[in-house]
Amino acid sequence: MIGADDANGVIVAENDAIMRGIIRGVLARAKQHVFAAADGLEAVTLARRFKPRLVLLDIDMPRLGGLLACEIIHALPGYFDVPIVIVTGYNDTSLRKAAEQLGARDFIAKPFSPNALLARLAGFLDGPGGEG
Repeated sequence: MIGADDANGVIVAENDAIMRGIIRGVLARAKQHVFAAADGLEAVTLARRFKPRLVLLDIDMPRLGGLLACEIIHALPGYFDVPIVIVTGYNDTSLRKAAEQLGARDFIAKPFSPNALLARLAGFLDGPGGEG
C-alpha cells in the first residue's frame, strides 16, 4: 500500500523488464523511491494514487503508450506541474515535438549510460524529497 511517506516517489514505466530494472537501480542508488510500471496504464494508476515527483515513460508500451499516458497524467487535477520525461529507443524529431506538446520536460534516447541518465534527471530529483 502506498502511504504518505511514498509521496514524491518516481514512477518508471517501461515494458522491457531489463531496462526497467536498470533505470530503477540508477534511481535507487540516487536514494529515490521508485514505483515500477510495465506499461502506461500502470503508470497512470500509480500517478492517481499519489503525486509523484517525476514520471519516466517509454513511448512504445502495451495497453497504453507513453505519449497518451503523459497526456492523461498531466490532465489529472493538480498534476500539470509533475515533470514527465520520455525515455525511449526512438530518437525521432516528430516524437520529440509530440512529447513536448503534451508537456514532457525532456526526451532521453536509449541506449544511455547510467551516469548520463542520472545527470539528465538530476534537476528533477533535487529539492524536497530528493537527494539527487
